[in-house]
Amino acid sequence: MAKRPTDRPPAQLVSIELGLFGLRAQADGRTGREALRIIRERHPRVALAAVGTSALMFAILVVVAACLVA
Repeated sequence: MAKRPTDRPPAQLVSIELGLFGLRAQADGRTGREALRIIRERHPRVALAAVGTSALMFAILVVVAACLVA
C-alpha cells in the first residue's frame, strides 16, 4: 500500500455561498488561503460581496448590542 507524500498537505475545498443573492463560488486548493486566492481571482465580485455581507452583519450586531446596553 503506497503512502501519500507528506511534503504537501491534502487538498481542501473552500466555498463562498451567499444564499440571499444566489451567488456561489468554489475552488480547490492545497490550503484554505490558496483556495480563497483562486476565488478572488476568478470571482472578484462574489468575494467582495461576501466581505461586504460579513461587514454588514457585524455592524448590525454592534448596533443591536449598543442598543441593548443603553
